[in-house]
Amino acid sequence: PEELLESELFGHERGAFTGAYTQRIGKFEQCHGGTIFLDEIGDMSLKTQSKILRVLQEGEIQRLGGNERIKVDVRIIAATNKDLKRLIAQGKFREDLYYRLNVVTLRIPPLRERKEDIPLLASYFLKRDTEAIGKQIRGISEEGMRKLLEHDWPGNVRELENVIKRAVVISRKPIITAEDLIIEPAPVRREIPEAEMKAILDEIFERAIERGEESVIGWLEREMILRALQRTGGNQSRAAKLLGMNRNTLRSKMKSYGISVSFTPTASDDPVR
Repeated sequence: PEELLESELFGHERGAFTGAYTQRIGKFEQCHGGTIFLDEIGDMSLKTQSKILRVLQEGEIQRLGGNERIKVDVRIIAATNKDLKRLIAQGKFREDLYYRLNVVTLRIPPLRERKEDIPLLASYFLKRDTEAIGKQIRGISEEGMRKLLEHDWPGNVRELENVIKRAVVISRKPIITAEDLIIEPAPVRREIPEAEMKAILDEIFERAIERGEESVIGWLEREMILRALQRTGGNQSRAAKLLGMNRNTLRSKMKSYGISVSFTPTASDDPVR
């Protein structure tokens, strides 16, 4: 419930709501002079977002049920798996809060794009879970690890974590085998009917004309390039592959459209500014 989340973050006074028998100090007060991590900020209500914005703008909070303005000096690190710009367009996320938070952005690629991390993560989860329930399991078989590496992990690290935890619980052997690793098939994505796709394209076309775009094709191409770069964290090689063009063509189009991207370069990519 929203009330409980706000109580957790900002605290409450005695009698603020049913069950509030004593005063509670919230996380922002507890983290005064330090850092607070807000996970899944894209799921927060607009009301809670406005209170977080107040912390960022004015450096103060009010406990639930209280009138006192309490100064806090807190650095915020926020995370989400949602597309916040899309939520802004849908009216579900405050644009002013987005720009307040968007000082330094770190994009963590989905697990399917960094499968080299799977063995390390699986070993960590295995060690943690075996110690937690007191089992003696030495590792994961080669066949089992192959099974983990072949999966695309639509649920990312949390899905891997749950698969390992389930395997630890059900396994009766000192080694986790492929049979112990129960991986649910990925949900089937709904195919968009051709008529619906055409309706979407018609809407995009009309909106582009209303905006006064001289070249609808150029505008669409620029938007697709921006989205490909966003999805790949600015990696031009992967973005070009996603768009079905070579990297030189992508760079030429980025220059033509005035697209500037900065990111941490890999061996095969240079940052474009």
